[in-house]
Amino acid sequence: MGQLAAELQRVEFGEGVRILFIGFFAQQSWNGVSDGLIYGDAAQLGEQALAAAVVPVYAFVVTFLILRAIALVTPLRATEREEALGMHIVQHGEEAYATGEGAILIAPPDGEVAVAGRD
Repeated sequence: MGQLAAELQRVEFGEGVRILFIGFFAQQSWNGVSDGLIYGDAAQLGEQALAAAVVPVYAFVVTFLILRAIALVTPLRATEREEALGMHIVQHGEEAYATGEGAILIAPPDGEVAVAGRD
């Protein structure tokens, strides 16, 4: 059993799969609560499956509510102008890519562009 656990850790299954494994392989002698399906307690697998389904839904709903509350105070998204300028300019006051591809040129608010060397 130890080799199987080590292999499952190495493979890095997601938490949703791991929680179901607890429902299959749990032993009361180890956890002090109940056995899993293999050791005769199918209810433990049902509880683990319910938790695997409910927790992501709960996390989504709570995150959604928190973001809605934040949106009442401050915008969650940059304006189109801020996106066009680039977030490095808006947030840090500097260009991320000052030369080459990705360089941006900022025109004055009135839209006039001066050409260097001409008056």
